[in-house]
Amino acid sequence: MRSKTLRSSIAPILVLLIFAAACAGMTPQRVALNTLQSVRTSVVAAVNVFGDGYKAGQFNDVQRDALKVVYNKYLAADTAAALSLKVATDVQAQAITTDVVAASVAVLQFVQSLKPQVIPTPAAAPASTR
Repeated sequence: MRSKTLRSSIAPILVLLIFAAACAGMTPQRVALNTLQSVRTSVVAAVNVFGDGYKAGQFNDVQRDALKVVYNKYLAADTAAALSLKVATDVQAQAITTDVVAASVAVLQFVQSLKPQVIPTPAAAPASTR
């Protein structure tokens, strides 16, 4: 089950990276910046979903603090990447983006791990018709 959750968390990011790589005619820096923006949108959406759940009482302060830790790591990587891409070479641009994507996956996985697990209930036994 854990690997399925991991795949579902990583899949959108991989799609974004493949799409970004397919952007022929753009400089690697532009592709990297576009990728960062797409990843940023996904992370912000996930954090907003958590925030709504927190306000509704679905999550507690311990979970909020844990999210802050992974989110702050992502923010640091994102900020460093955005600054670095301004002076990066083509090869560096890809490596910089990879680091941010890895940090964003941690945020997305954390939020995904908090979703309630649906446990199937056994089907009710048919009532006797005597």
